[in-house]
Amino acid sequence: MPNDVILGLRPTPEQLTPLLAVYRYGRYGENHRLPPERSRAHERRLLEQALARPETVTVAVVTGETLEGLLVGRYSAWDSEHFGYGVAVIDGIYLPEDGYDRDRAVADRLVVGFEGWCREQGVRFASIRLSSLQLPAIHALEQAGFRYIESYIYNVVDLDRLGEPDGPLPPLRLARPEDEAVMMAYASGAFATQRFHADPRIPFDKAETLYRKWIASAFADPRCQIVVMEENEHPVAFVICRPEDHRDTLGLRMVVITMVLLGPENRGRGVGGLFYQTLFHHFRREGFDLIESGLTLRNRASLNWHNKIGFRVVSTQVTLHRWFD
Repeated sequence: MPNDVILGLRPTPEQLTPLLAVYRYGRYGENHRLPPERSRAHERRLLEQALARPETVTVAVVTGETLEGLLVGRYSAWDSEHFGYGVAVIDGIYLPEDGYDRDRAVADRLVVGFEGWCREQGVRFASIRLSSLQLPAIHALEQAGFRYIESYIYNVVDLDRLGEPDGPLPPLRLARPEDEAVMMAYASGAFATQRFHADPRIPFDKAETLYRKWIASAFADPRCQIVVMEENEHPVAFVICRPEDHRDTLGLRMVVITMVLLGPENRGRGVGGLFYQTLFHHFRREGFDLIESGLTLRNRASLNWHNKIGFRVVSTQVTLHRWFD
């Protein structure tokens, strides 16, 4: 059995290699159209970036110099400021893939170590979203008091398989400062199926205002694009997205959609479908290969609609919450 649990370890590249060589989960590892070696190279890049951030906390299980398992988390100052209490996030759990019993034993020790850190830091609320295939980690989290909140999927459109549009598409533009107020109005009640509304311990107003805060943050974030479609010079649809260039690891450029908003009066009359088709063709002309979106399975209408317009599911996830009081 592993003999040490170490808080704050920054693993060496040599220690990470065996864990990442078997990692097969998440948005990249579960996308069967991405070569596994590219997916793992990209996961390694993301993990190394997380380990380099000063707010990152790690819990490691080691035997001698061998890394048997790793949990990567962080204290989220952004969320803590919004909710008014300490919030932590687990970004990933990496296990050796030695069979359920072995992985579960390692995962139990990682999660208990993270719990101890949360209590020392005064964290009141912690969350994680991880692949539904990671059963040893999920069961360890449940044993430690984490509770299921939602099922979530990541789905993609492969733009190289996109056909020609049926007809002319409307122009798009980037958002202007005056669009922020319109987006705030469109956001009211639009996210009622999401995880913060689903947790009964989070007040409704805190859940609602969180999405408005995300909108304001997107206007200030140079990594984000906010794209607008208009009718009669009035905005009818918005998307917040993040263009990403991963040609050195995944061999592609992708656009990650983080929020879509339609005016309430525009829902159910085809505006959303037209908007997405226009986005597909716009980003294909810009040289992108993939568009990714995510949604909770509680929003069944959205899931069916995504399937109808050409998205395919690449990863099924579960979200778990833990309250420490």
